[in-house]
Amino acid sequence: MSREAGFVVGADGEAVPIVTARELPPRAPLLPLRYVLGEWVAPRPGLGHDMYPAGRVERAEDCTGLDNDQVVMVLPPGGMPYLLKGSELYRIKPPR
Repeated sequence: MSREAGFVVGADGEAVPIVTARELPPRAPLLPLRYVLGEWVAPRPGLGHDMYPAGRVERAEDCTGLDNDQVVMVLPPGGMPYLLKGSELYRIKPPR
């Protein structure tokens, strides 16, 4: 909650409270998932990548320009490889 520290009178004559905001505790940095070669992944639903099929990780590299995320190359079976951020994927069980 915030606390009232006093009042200021505006140009229209109304008293406006001066509010001091509370300080938020520091937030722990989010650590993105790390993918390794050969893992099976699929795009997370609802992020606009629903048309990409699931596949194996062919390449995964850390990229500081993407908020310390990974760039992951996914190779679907019999398909064309595609690139996605590591935070836009999730691990799945390999097909039988």
